[in-house]
Amino acid sequence: MKKMKNGLLAAMFCLLMVLVVWKSSLREEPEQVTVPENYARAWIEENDMGEETAVIYFGTGADQELRTENITVRKLSPECLLEALAVKNIVPLGVRVHSFSLSEDEKTLYLDLSAGFGEYLKTMGESSEKILLAALTNTFLDNYNAKQLVLTVNGKTPVIRSGDCSGPLERKNMTEK
Repeated sequence: MKKMKNGLLAAMFCLLMVLVVWKSSLREEPEQVTVPENYARAWIEENDMGEETAVIYFGTGADQELRTENITVRKLSPECLLEALAVKNIVPLGVRVHSFSLSEDEKTLYLDLSAGFGEYLKTMGESSEKILLAALTNTFLDNYNAKQLVLTVNGKTPVIRSGDCSGPLERKNMTEK
C-alpha cells in the first residue's frame, strides 16, 4: 500500500512539473520576425502574380455584333478567360476547363469544357449560338495567337443548331465594334 502511495505521489509530482514548464512557456515573448523590404514584390514575381492584358469578345442582346473589351487578368489562363466571358454571359457561371493544350506548331488550341457549356448552348437560338461560339473562339484565338480552336464538351463534340462543330473553329469576322 505504501508503494502505491509513493507511486501515485511521484506521478502527481511529474504532472505538476509538466504543467509548470508548460505555463512558463506561455509567458515568453514571441520571436520577432523581420521581413525584407522587397519581400512582397519578390513573392509576387516568384508566384507569377503579375497582371496581364487580355481581350474578350462578347455579343449584345440588341444586335448580332461582336464587341471587344480589354481586361486585366492575374495571369493569362483559360480559367481567367472563362471567368471574364461568364461576366458577359458568353459562358454560364460554373463552367470548368477539363483540359487545355496548344499544338506543337502553336496554331491549334484544344479546349475541353464541362457539361454546363453544352447545356447552355442547347438553350440558345441559332443566332445567339453563333455569337457565343464566335465570342468564345475569337477570345481564345486572339489571346493565344492561334489559328484554330478544337472545342469539346466532356470530351465530345458539342451539338449545335447552327452547323457542324466537329472540326476546328476559326476566327469569326462578324461585325465588330
